[in-house]
Amino acid sequence: MSLIDEIKKLRGLEQQATCGKWETDENEGGHEIRMGKAITSRGHYPSHCVIEYEHGCFDADTEAAIKQSSEAEANAYLISALRNLAPAMLEVLGCFGVGDADTIYRIRRMLERGFIDPTALRGYTREDRIDMLNCLNRYQNVASLMEQEREG
Repeated sequence: MSLIDEIKKLRGLEQQATCGKWETDENEGGHEIRMGKAITSRGHYPSHCVIEYEHGCFDADTEAAIKQSSEAEANAYLISALRNLAPAMLEVLGCFGVGDADTIYRIRRMLERGFIDPTALRGYTREDRIDMLNCLNRYQNVASLMEQEREG
């Protein structure tokens, strides 16, 4: 399955999940991730609007406990942040299609030939052409990653 296929699957999951902003707060046992009505109506919301992340990690005197507590807190905030950014990330990643890496490669090769025959790219400075090539190279790398078959 390519990342393109996985992104389509992830988009379906994202659209089924509770929409809107998610927030993370600390509680006695760890953290809670609130979403939807749990943000606007604290205490008066359906239970599915809160994820109780009771990791039991608390700051203590040992370096290991402090690290574990920091990681648990970071995990809770990461879940909220990823959910909040998911629609935008999926929109960007959804712009890639099968065959884009090859198309971008062919465009890049055309621009590279423009360095040999400057009349092919009249009106563009050398710096403009270098910027275009660098941009296309980045996009080609991303498109190649999106098209690769992945395990799992």
